[in-house]
Amino acid sequence: DAEFGSNLDTIGSNAFYYCPSLRRITIPLKDNLFPPHPVLHRCTQFDNCPNLTTIDLVGGIHNIISSLLLKTWRDDMNHEIDSINFFLPHFAGHEKIDAIQPWIRSVLCKIVHYKAEHSKLLKEATTLLELAIWKAKLDEKTDSSHEG
Repeated sequence: DAEFGSNLDTIGSNAFYYCPSLRRITIPLKDNLFPPHPVLHRCTQFDNCPNLTTIDLVGGIHNIISSLLLKTWRDDMNHEIDSINFFLPHFAGHEKIDAIQPWIRSVLCKIVHYKAEHSKLLKEATTLLELAIWKAKLDEKTDSSHEG
């Protein structure tokens, strides 16, 4: 197993080349984490790592997901994160990175989408609350003018 912290910026080419004992890796959710090999012009970080079957994420992603407003959003994000661990075992060693990179981009895109939706719903709720307070104050003034 290999565990990296959230401060990791990149994993270099051939970092785990021919590492059949590698089964699990823990990485931050970052695009461009895997730069291409300078000569081969493709990512080679997990070439010949046939037993790599599990990717775990570190960093604030799990806190972000738990703070999403709707349970369906949280479930969808958790499903998306877990999906790599269902598909990765079926990829050959040299194809693992070809599954991991699009998965990272997909998770990042979904979280951006849900954060935007979350913000939109909060703005709508704030507006409704402000209108309700404004109406309550207006009703209060109307009631006190009828009493006086």
